Amino acid sequence: MGRARQLRKWRMFRRELRSMFPDVWNYLSAISPEKWCLTHDDGHRWGILTTNISESYNNVLRGARHLPIRACIDMTFHRTVALFQTRREDASHCRNPFPPKIWRRFRNAEKKAGAHRVVEFDGPSGVYKVITGRRVDGKGGNTQTVRFFDKACSCGKWQHYRLPCSHALAVCRNRCDNPGLLVDQQFTTTRWAVQYSGKFNPLPHQDTWLHPGWELHADRSKFVARRAGRVRASRIRNEMDERDPDEPRRCRNCHQTGHNRRNCPNYRS
Repeated sequence: MGRARQLRKWRMFRRELRSMFPDVWNYLSAISPEKWCLTHDDGHRWGILTTNISESYNNVLRGARHLPIRACIDMTFHRTVALFQTRREDASHCRNPFPPKIWRRFRNAEKKAGAHRVVEFDGPSGVYKVITGRRVDGKGGNTQTVRFFDKACSCGKWQHYRLPCSHALAVCRNRCDNPGLLVDQQFTTTRWAVQYSGKFNPLPHQDTWLHPGWELHADRSKFVARRAGRVRASRIRNEMDERDPDEPRRCRNCHQTGHNRRNCPNYRS
């Protein structure tokens, strides 16, 4: 339900959830749907449902959390400078109108658009019906409505991702328009270069720093002696890492219940 882009599919999932897990639906119904459903957020999330963007930057700063404050700040600063330098060079060497990942998605959508059939309903208003091509697996043959001037498609992808879906590109080809103009300006190579155009200066010598008027003092009562054995991971655990006490343990080899990896019947030595 959370990642459904079409309202009809969201309603279908809601019916299934109500019948199969009424307690879960009672819990979710108390939360405003715009906070967890793409179909109700008016495109504010740009189709993003995860925290991968923040986690990717955490990966850049991996290891900095265990350093003293001064070293942590210094590492954060220099790794940020290195990140901006790398991305700035990538953007300057990019010869496509869009960054590599956006360019691949755009080209894949263009390939799919070649198999669609476009029926014009109201050309001046930009209303078209698009019938998708049949695939070898039997799928396809669906009908979507594209409102070209509103930048909207009944599949929901164009509104949420700000990237034209294959149905919109099929209409664009039928109209002989420039398909690159359908992509949001946030995804252009020019905007990519601007995002990493920030300039940094080296930190001056600490003798030139102004005294803050306070000093940090370590709390020795918080010191913990290092224990023998393997060092724990640097990742900070949260509520998603906690296992439900009522959930049965599963074998790490075959992921079935009732045994562990040592006596797993599917384990081959």
